[in-house]
Amino acid sequence: MPWTNEDNGYVSSGLLRFFLFLANRVIGRERRVRQKFSNCRKAPVLVIASCRQGLSPFHHHNIRVEMNKVWRELVMLACWLAFASHTVNGTEANAGAGTATVELRMPGVRPSAPDQYICRSLEIEASLGYIVGFDPHAEQHTTHHMLVFTCTVPYRTDHVWAPCARACRRGKRIVFGWGKNAPSMRLPKDVGMPVGTTTTARYLVL
Repeated sequence: MPWTNEDNGYVSSGLLRFFLFLANRVIGRERRVRQKFSNCRKAPVLVIASCRQGLSPFHHHNIRVEMNKVWRELVMLACWLAFASHTVNGTEANAGAGTATVELRMPGVRPSAPDQYICRSLEIEASLGYIVGFDPHAEQHTTHHMLVFTCTVPYRTDHVWAPCARACRRGKRIVFGWGKNAPSMRLPKDVGMPVGTTTTARYLVL
């Protein structure tokens, strides 16, 4: 499978989900402020000034509490954007970055029973890399289908084991599936699956 250890252009899905979560929180809270204090017509940063007249001290306190939460989440959002920009610009890129191919094969392996599942694990030695595609080397007449998992801890660390009832003990995630003589797969530009000893994806299991 094609593999790169370049950080440029790759932001993990976890960081992206965190950004969307924060953005949704800020937008949702701003809307609740506007709905709760319907006589406030200006932008959220001016909500206290625009609502100061005609409201009780209790309402003034609620406005301050709500806006403090909005500002706190905006600061968190700004910190995230600064971190993401630092990563995408490549200032944390690993030395000797490039693209290589990692082979995960089962040479000479034969099932001992019909429809038997066979597994093979491969430890990822790099601290951080990104899977950017898959090149299956199989034919439909000999292999019904293949699945590739990433694991924090594989079910076994043997080179090959069968029957394969489980792929992982912890941190299982399916990253690729193949069948019916499907062609190779490439992820879109600037997209990659993070793997390595600094992630939860420390093993590949076929």
